[in-house]
Amino acid sequence: MQMPSSLAPEREESLLRSWLGASLMAIVTAITAQFSAHVPGTPIPVVMVVFSVLLTGLILPKRWAMVAMAQYLALGLLGAPVFADHRFGPAPFFGVTGGYLISYPIAVFLMAALRERLMASRPPDAGEPVATSAAACAVGLLTIYTLGTVQFALVSRQLGVAAILQGALIFLAWDCVKGAAAVSMASALRRGR
Repeated sequence: MQMPSSLAPEREESLLRSWLGASLMAIVTAITAQFSAHVPGTPIPVVMVVFSVLLTGLILPKRWAMVAMAQYLALGLLGAPVFADHRFGPAPFFGVTGGYLISYPIAVFLMAALRERLMASRPPDAGEPVATSAAACAVGLLTIYTLGTVQFALVSRQLGVAAILQGALIFLAWDCVKGAAAVSMASALRRGR
């Protein structure tokens, strides 16, 4: 079935706006990835990029959130130094932090899908409750920690509690702060629209 010609420009404009939003979040993610710090007790750095990943899952629909993270990963894979510690290329995907990188598109998809499901029963003009955004952030962090810790455990040959401590628990408090900041910023951006 063909779309009437009067709707085609609106659809093209909507697609362009969605792609630009996804591209902007890919750039924001690349910038925040440059803010990292190494802490004693783990080879995994504390990274600001988690804030951008959570924010992406809170403000974009699931398909475009995945596109944003796929663009970010593609930039790094193709040689732009957009990963933590200015790393790039395929090597970071196979190291101790590779699972975290791989988790980003999955995390934002699950976050946005949860938000869409929870908001489906609300009136279209109703704002998004903080509890919905917080639940989405919890799902995002759980996804990042799970995939990240599994690869960390496999690559570093850490087992059980040691892998969970070094791959997730050591970052939990800091990532909760980033999640709260992402919820706050997403809420402000929605009000600004």
